Amino acid sequence: MKPFPLFLFISALSLWVNPISAQTLVGDRWIDNSLTIRVVEESIRKTGQITICIYSTETEACIENLFTAFETRILDASGKEIWNALWMGQKKTVSFKKALPDGYKIEIKATQPFVINLMTGTRIYQDKEITAEYILR
Repeated sequence: MKPFPLFLFISALSLWVNPISAQTLVGDRWIDNSLTIRVVEESIRKTGQITICIYSTETEACIENLFTAFETRILDASGKEIWNALWMGQKKTVSFKKALPDGYKIEIKATQPFVINLMTGTRIYQDKEITAEYILR
């Protein structure tokens, strides 16, 4: 391999493993308040599936090597909860036992104030809860 392409490969790999972000070391904790949960694909009413990611509002991209456990609550149009489930978060696509045609909105809330880097096992904390609300299609 020629030196220049090798340099480009190593640079790209380093960005994938350690993406540029708002992470700062405070004491012995990494903090990144630019992280949120984003719905990537959703078909809860038709097939009972949803795909989410941990999203950086700073880089405007999903960060594939981060995960967190989360709770999902599906509400109907009147605001009544019709489904509730806990997920470990390691899989980005989750499937409910059935389609929920009466669903109107999903609320997603991380169960802990941190995400975990799959590559290193490092916890990255947030000052606020990671939550998302999404109106179902």
